[in-house]
Amino acid sequence: MKTVLQSYSAELLKAFDVLNLPVFVIDAGGIVVACNDSVLRAFGWQRDEMIGRDAGRFLSFEGAQSSQVSISFVSAPSPCLRKDGSSFHSRIAVIPGQDPRSGLRTLVVRDAPEGGPPACMPPGKVAQVELINELSGIINSSLSIGTIFRMVVSELRKLIAYSRASLLLYNEMDDTLLIFALDTEMKTAMKKGVKAPIEGTSAGWVVRNNKPWISEDLKNTQFSLDRKLLREGIRSTVSIPLYHDRMLGVFNFDSTEPGQYSEKDLDVLLMVAKHIAIALENALLFEEISKEKKEWERTFDAITDMVWIEDGKQEVVRANQTLLATTGFSKTEITGRHCGELLDRLGFTISQCLCRDTLTGKQPTFQELKNNAGNIFHFWAYPLLDDDGRLYAIVHYLKDVTGQRRLEQQLIRSDKLASLGTLVAGIAHEINNPLGIIAGYSEALLDRAHEPELSGVRGFEDFPEYLRTIHSEIFRCKGILKSLLEFARPSGGTFREIDINELIKEVLLLLKHRTARLQHTLSLTLNRDLPKIFADAGSLRQLLMNLLLNAIYFTPEGGSISITTCLDGPEDAGGVRLDVRDTGAGIPADLIGKVFDPFFTTKPVGEGTGLGLTICHRIVEEHGGTIDVESEPGKGTTFIIKLPAIKHG
Repeated sequence: MKTVLQSYSAELLKAFDVLNLPVFVIDAGGIVVACNDSVLRAFGWQRDEMIGRDAGRFLSFEGAQSSQVSISFVSAPSPCLRKDGSSFHSRIAVIPGQDPRSGLRTLVVRDAPEGGPPACMPPGKVAQVELINELSGIINSSLSIGTIFRMVVSELRKLIAYSRASLLLYNEMDDTLLIFALDTEMKTAMKKGVKAPIEGTSAGWVVRNNKPWISEDLKNTQFSLDRKLLREGIRSTVSIPLYHDRMLGVFNFDSTEPGQYSEKDLDVLLMVAKHIAIALENALLFEEISKEKKEWERTFDAITDMVWIEDGKQEVVRANQTLLATTGFSKTEITGRHCGELLDRLGFTISQCLCRDTLTGKQPTFQELKNNAGNIFHFWAYPLLDDDGRLYAIVHYLKDVTGQRRLEQQLIRSDKLASLGTLVAGIAHEINNPLGIIAGYSEALLDRAHEPELSGVRGFEDFPEYLRTIHSEIFRCKGILKSLLEFARPSGGTFREIDINELIKEVLLLLKHRTARLQHTLSLTLNRDLPKIFADAGSLRQLLMNLLLNAIYFTPEGGSISITTCLDGPEDAGGVRLDVRDTGAGIPADLIGKVFDPFFTTKPVGEGTGLGLTICHRIVEEHGGTIDVESEPGKGTTFIIKLPAIKHG
């Protein structure tokens, strides 16, 4: 019974009660499935005594039994049986339901005194009943306010004449009426989207009092602002409140004829208004939900990290634009795929389900992942639980933190280098002084070792060789200390405008013989339109020399070294980028984070101090730039230096 009333609309039955017309709703088998209160008064039965019984028990005419009814008709006067055994004769209007498959029919009873002329339902009433029945189906078929309005006024035009029809929505926040929809061929200033005040208008009075209002002639209206309609040619109006638990708006019909509307029109309009109010509330709710859904979708797609939602079967039901762009899948292609397929597409080699703990423990989980390209990602899985605590979906969040991790390492390295620089400066000075004394005495001993009286002593013959070794190692130590001091102290050089391309060419002249000897291919790709930089030429020469010497050392004979310069970012706001690339053995992934650490070197003992790249890092920082390294074992290494350019104007 409840389902039938919901689908057929209990409001429709109430509408017939307003007309005091008994109405039965019967199914294809002629069984009563619903009736209004007027039936109970006219027939004397209780509702539960009538529901579920054959309509022939109350109405004696063939249409009550026949299910082959596709059009509306009115029967001849037929006996109608009351509970007390008495009867009366009435014509029955039979109206088929909107959905023929349901088999539902509406039977409208109009009392006709026995022995007199049949007081059957007037044709106008039949038309009203049919119209209300049709409008009920139309209104409930759409959740678009505009569509509902257009369909309703199109049908109402069959019964009610109007020159202009409008739907006004009430805004409680600013206490105004908004003309949301309009149907007219007249020229009017009261167009769609115009706000109308409450005070001084008949529509406002309807909102305040929740009652209909008829203006028979606007020449005599008590509402001052309604005179605007009079100036546009409108003479009479009728306004119907649209109310369902709260004031929703007003349905207006206007005519250029005075006295066009009467209480008779209200009978139809009030019944229609009930349906419109319900449909309007549903449509407003639907629009609000749709708006919130679109906002959620825009927010979801605006997330720059990869996000996707899986159902309980671990199949993707939604993915944001970042994930779609990264994987290359379309929305259709990604739907239904498994998490493992996405991770494989993103370059991850996964041996087990990443959200296993989320599935079993129903708790958020986190993992740090590294893809095949060496990039670092943070992966979160968040469970979505229903009111009963059952997991029905999982939200996955994948964030590339490679840049963040690199920045963290740079900050740690900078802090470490600053602390180490202070320590090294003090130690270097303390060691340098005694080394200078030792070097002086070793030189004096070497000079004396060549004296005849000493060289002739047999036990002294190895001493000159020992002294030369001591002298050589002392000066090697002093070279290391010099590097330490260069690392620990700012350069103190002269900063001026420099063309980095010219500086690169100067350094290459110094190394040309070495690259030629090793048969290295040296290539330059220099952007001639680079802006100048403000830098210390001596420090940058040292920077380039260190990087190129490293490239030459680690590049096998016959390999290639390339130097590229280009703009970094927009011409008016960017800087200069310098890439030094070689085809050497590359740097293993586990060592690449250590290359700028002091004293770290992969060269054999005695061939490197481990300070060259550390000094490069310090020089770049002094110039307000950044230095980074990219490498792949077996394919070579690229050092990327970015320096700020001089901004003119």
